[in-house]
Amino acid sequence: LNKYSNQLAHRLLQLGVTTRDIVAVYSNKSINFVIGIIGILKAGCAYLPIDASYPQSRVEYILTNSNASIVVTTADLGSTLAMMPDLTVLKIDSEGNELATYPDYNPEISVKPYDPCYLIYTSGSTGQPKGVLLNHEGRVNNFYDFNSRFSITSKDKVLAVSSVSFDMSAYDILGSMMAGSSIVLPDPLLEKQPFHWLGLIQKYGVTIWHSVPVLLDLLCKCWQHRKEFRADSIRLVLLGGDWIPLSLPDNFRSINDKAKLISLGGATEVSMDSTIYSIGSVDPNWKSIPYGKPMRNQKAYILDKKRQLMPIGFPGELYLGGLGVGDGYYMNPEATMERFFENPWDDDPKQKIYKTGDLALFEPDGTLILLGRMDFQVKINGTRIELGEIEKCLLNFEGVNRVVAVAPKVGSSRKIVAHVEYKLGLKIPKENELVKYLTKLLPKSHIPAHIILTNAI
Repeated sequence: LNKYSNQLAHRLLQLGVTTRDIVAVYSNKSINFVIGIIGILKAGCAYLPIDASYPQSRVEYILTNSNASIVVTTADLGSTLAMMPDLTVLKIDSEGNELATYPDYNPEISVKPYDPCYLIYTSGSTGQPKGVLLNHEGRVNNFYDFNSRFSITSKDKVLAVSSVSFDMSAYDILGSMMAGSSIVLPDPLLEKQPFHWLGLIQKYGVTIWHSVPVLLDLLCKCWQHRKEFRADSIRLVLLGGDWIPLSLPDNFRSINDKAKLISLGGATEVSMDSTIYSIGSVDPNWKSIPYGKPMRNQKAYILDKKRQLMPIGFPGELYLGGLGVGDGYYMNPEATMERFFENPWDDDPKQKIYKTGDLALFEPDGTLILLGRMDFQVKINGTRIELGEIEKCLLNFEGVNRVVAVAPKVGSSRKIVAHVEYKLGLKIPKENELVKYLTKLLPKSHIPAHIILTNAI
């Protein structure tokens, strides 16, 4: 791995990259993806992960918006990039002979703590995704906290189930290898199948599960039908990125009652995770599993509309601070000014706080309790979705007059429903026409479960 990553790094340096440059990785979750991001980091650049399942228009937008001029990819995905002739495309699985001519020793590159580590794009309310730039210092702090807090070593194995474009995958690959752990990569054709996860857990003795809650819930439901699989090798379950159903901890304990279950809170704009809570017995009267307390070198504040501190026990907006806070939204100073602010409670003028949009409060013992959202952002199956992005896309469909997207709860999960008003006198299109249109613009996670069409009155 080190050899191949070094060869890629030297190839990138030969192409003229410098520190702070953005290099994209457009790949399925595979060994080539791992080689790609490590090689990019070794060249002193920041990596930009792009999920291979994204529609072509979104891939093109992200590459254009990020100013990435080099893309590391594989032969089977190269055709998607053919419409962008100005890109330098490195197909690392088919250019092995070329990369083999480059040195395999570590390149001598100086990278500072404040240099960017990765650029990740999230859903944006303006109709286009927005990039978030994160530095090395915050990532190292976050990863080291996990590894030291939970005594993660070379004996551990992490099953990498998160999407490559989701910041959880950063720990699965970079954070786990900081401790010398092994990464277990699912078969790309079966990576969304929980029975496949159960097989890998048993075959390789996976010790760490790290995912959004819905994936663990799928694992539990699958185990109910495939009880011949064993998951008792798992000693640590890390859950973040979304609300944890109150029933989930006990459901998993029916499979494995010895593992430690951890609730994590945070935002892509700050750290992979900023708060932590060890889940013991669950109070059925809770609204949600607690967010917990800030992790090492990270801070949390509950503020009012004037960004003044709220008393203990009073709800307000959650702001996150400390080493994890990112540099802001990439090439988007207006959005940065709306969410990132100087931290008046920190002596370091470089430290910022991030406005999360979460409604929360502090309990007397300092535990954070999440109460809901203060805007139109939702999380579905762990994916952060701005409903405004869906509305903007639908408004561009010919004949659409108004759109309102909502995400009501259906049982324990949410479903996106778009209400579309068509202009008076025009023939209303079929729902599948709008779905087909959206699939060319948005990831599958953003496509409404139902689109309700009406004529303007």
